[in-house]
Amino acid sequence: MEEKINIIRDGKGRFVKGMPSPKGMTGKKHSDEWKNIMKEKMKGRKLSDEWKYKIGKSNSVALKGKKQSKETIENRTKSLKEAYSSGRRIHHFKGKHFSEEHRKKISDGNKGKKMSKEFCEKKSIRLKELYKDKTKHPCYGRKLSEETKRKIGLSNAIKMKGYWKKNKPTEKQIEFRNKRKEEIKNSRCSKCGTIISKNKIHNCTEIIEKNRLSHIGIKYSNEHNLNISKSNKGKHKRIKAFDERKKISASNQKISLQDWCGFKSDESKRLRKTSMWKIWREAVFLRDNFTCQNKNCKYCNNKIGVELHPHHIKPFALYPELRFVISNGITYCRNYHLKSNLHRKMQVGD
Repeated sequence: MEEKINIIRDGKGRFVKGMPSPKGMTGKKHSDEWKNIMKEKMKGRKLSDEWKYKIGKSNSVALKGKKQSKETIENRTKSLKEAYSSGRRIHHFKGKHFSEEHRKKISDGNKGKKMSKEFCEKKSIRLKELYKDKTKHPCYGRKLSEETKRKIGLSNAIKMKGYWKKNKPTEKQIEFRNKRKEEIKNSRCSKCGTIISKNKIHNCTEIIEKNRLSHIGIKYSNEHNLNISKSNKGKHKRIKAFDERKKISASNQKISLQDWCGFKSDESKRLRKTSMWKIWREAVFLRDNFTCQNKNCKYCNNKIGVELHPHHIKPFALYPELRFVISNGITYCRNYHLKSNLHRKMQVGD
């Protein structure tokens, strides 16, 4: 015969410390009445973190290898949604930020995975219900950078590659295309015929005049000017390549690329506008009788009345002491001075 054990409980129905647990309870289930009584007693109580950890650990061990039915999963998801929406429960990821390493691991783990059509349809329906009001969307009012836009465009182009060959466009897609074609026709410039978009600048004379006339007489407030200055801070101009700069300098000098001899510095422009430069130029021309000093010149045939250029025998940039010395200057006609590559042939020791 088994010995009977007298069990002592508190006023709340808990076992007293030091007393042994009841034997023969393993494998048995509580009645519905007992469960309801325990629920009423446990209302308003808060378990400690250690106690929650122990319960979770025991449940994970008990449920290891078992598969839950669809009904239990649906009921659990509904209860969690209600708890999160009402604020009774806070999500464990709320307010936390993942590190870059963790994000990379997540992206690597999700690569190659494809979601089923049923899952995508359910997800789209759920999101449409959640975000009927556009103002409630987390991305409402945000402005994407150009890099993110470029990445989104590339990903969409890769996804839609070969899609239109297999699938036909829907009625909504055809309507959108027709509307877009009409908009493009109306947005074309009457003179040049290019498409005028909102994001890109169009340098047509008609549009420049319209913009100029629309902004005449408008005075911005101090706050607006400060906002413009803040937005422009940190925006650097694109660094142009050497070949591009070379073409621009040659076009400004009105010279071909073959006759290009270097960039014109600000100092050289400033000195060439002074009175000393004009005096030195006239003195060189008077000394040479206003004729080209190239013997048997094929461009001007050493005639008077041709456009002349004063040329430095020793370079202007390398010898600043000899810039306004008359013996360092010589007269040539314009065509010979620009087309004979004199500046390239010059050496430092000459």
